[in-house]
Amino acid sequence: MFNTIWNRISTTASSTRTGEPTQAQRLMENAERYAGRTPAYAYDLRRAAQAQLLLDSYVA
Repeated sequence: MFNTIWNRISTTASSTRTGEPTQAQRLMENAERYAGRTPAYAYDLRRAAQAQLLLDSYVA
């Protein structure tokens, strides 16, 4: 599941012109960072990244 979300974020980010990390990318990076220590928090961050991708798809 992590890889699926990360692939979507990577393709979304490559289409942006600024080259700055998207909010979804930042959420997934934080999820990866906290996965070992606080799995529940990492899970919430992954869900937030999915929601952000959904919102971004409506805006784009």
